[in-house]
Amino acid sequence: MSFGRIDRRRAFEAIVEQIREAILTGRYAPASRLPTERELGLQFGVGRHAVREAIRVLEHAGLVTVRRGRGGGTFIDDPGAAPRPGLLDALTSIRGVFVDHVFGAKLLFEPIVAEQAARRAQAPHLSDLAAALESEARALREPRDAYPEFVRFHVALAEPLDNPLVSEIVGALDAATRLLRLAAGPRRAVFVGAHREHEHIYEAIRKRRPAQARTAMAEHLEAMAARYLRAVPAMGRLSAAAIPPRGRQAG
Repeated sequence: MSFGRIDRRRAFEAIVEQIREAILTGRYAPASRLPTERELGLQFGVGRHAVREAIRVLEHAGLVTVRRGRGGGTFIDDPGAAPRPGLLDALTSIRGVFVDHVFGAKLLFEPIVAEQAARRAQAPHLSDLAAALESEARALREPRDAYPEFVRFHVALAEPLDNPLVSEIVGALDAATRLLRLAAGPRRAVFVGAHREHEHIYEAIRKRRPAQARTAMAEHLEAMAARYLRAVPAMGRLSAAAIPPRGRQAG
């Protein structure tokens, strides 16, 4: 099999995404061998340095093993194995993203978005949110990564505000969780809890209860931060001090 060419500006993330998807969907079986760094670089259209960064993260995540010397190469591990300690160190050394930074920013912004959505959402917006929830539920019933469906819900929440800048900010914040998701892996427990919380947010918006929507979103984000901290042992060393209590949120 071959991989698709990617945007060089986001090479590291895109390579990890494509290879991990290939492993999790069974296109690469455990113990099989990935193409060489040179071959992967040609397929992705990037230099070998970007490939090495991606392989390093995949190795820390427990998805591949790199063997040196004769007969060496990059071999697929059991994707059900737990992420290895040190993954977050590898990620933050590349992008400098921390749990408290990501969710601290989301807590300052997204509860207000949910509150405004409860004030402004019309029938088409509610339909889009309901469709996003159904996509989440369907993804949880299938053996695949549910993360993209959960991002869809957050993006749809910004639509009632009819503000392109708000939509861009929400998209950027969800993109920032991508590295944390790479560290935690597609843990079903993370998404099962998130789906229930999304349902609570949706009900508050559908019933036009702005304060309830804001609180439900804040509680969801706090719960997600806690799940990510539990999901990868290395994350436990990071402080959650930057996550503001709900009572001190702006707005």
